[in-house]
Amino acid sequence: MHRTRGKTRHVDLYGLSYWIWDYDRAITTPAGEPRTDDSGVIEQLRNIYQAIEPAPEYGTSQRISIDIGAYIGVITLAMEQFGADNHTVHSFEADDLNFDHLETNVANVASRKVVSHNVAISDHSGTTMFTRNRDHGTNHLGVPSEQEGESETVYEVSVDSLDNFAASNDIQMIDVVKIDVEGSDIKVLRGAKNLLSSGRIKALVIEIPLEEDGRSEMTKILVDHGYSTAYIVRNSTQLIESTETAYLNEARNPLNMLAATTDVAASLDFPIGQNSEGG
Repeated sequence: MHRTRGKTRHVDLYGLSYWIWDYDRAITTPAGEPRTDDSGVIEQLRNIYQAIEPAPEYGTSQRISIDIGAYIGVITLAMEQFGADNHTVHSFEADDLNFDHLETNVANVASRKVVSHNVAISDHSGTTMFTRNRDHGTNHLGVPSEQEGESETVYEVSVDSLDNFAASNDIQMIDVVKIDVEGSDIKVLRGAKNLLSSGRIKALVIEIPLEEDGRSEMTKILVDHGYSTAYIVRNSTQLIESTETAYLNEARNPLNMLAATTDVAASLDFPIGQNSEGG
């Protein structure tokens, strides 16, 4: 472990190497460790990339993955490592401080391409307000809530929808989209309705809403577009049904959902009844 001037070089069990800044950590996180354990998500990413077969629609074009809410770039680096050889990762981080850290962590990517964007992704294009908190991993679109008494800064950021970004960049197919935007995840899905309805995103890994209504809405959006869904058990390779009963039965509630097109889901260990909405 290498430490210098308020940051620590961390190498995880997947061989991903990145800097962790002291003030990027939640207060309860030990020094030099990530603020959350991404192992369950990274394991699923590795499985997804193995399951995705090059489709005729790709031709010889560049393969694409998208990391929305990239923070300091851990999942971006995992996508870069596990994705196909002709693979580009578009990495979005709205907060300018986190974006600088993202750029630092992806600066040495040599074998494949990472394109970082200092832009938020939501359900529209233009600008929106953004809140930066003391814990930079909880930054979010919009103004502070009543519960956020320690917000550092509120400022305006550029925002785009995933549909508009794909159309503007002539992106026809996407291998994986990861969404972790602290409460605005459903808005990101609404802004990707054209991509979802045409099955042009093979798989998505999404942070689960804290409220039951939000979890139900997220599942319904994806199932209505023909996706199979499952919850990722924390710090595990296990998938469980995306139902409220399964969610509440876990000793530690799942943090992320995996959604996949039928062909990709068939190659993964999806549970029976993965398309259910109720519990």
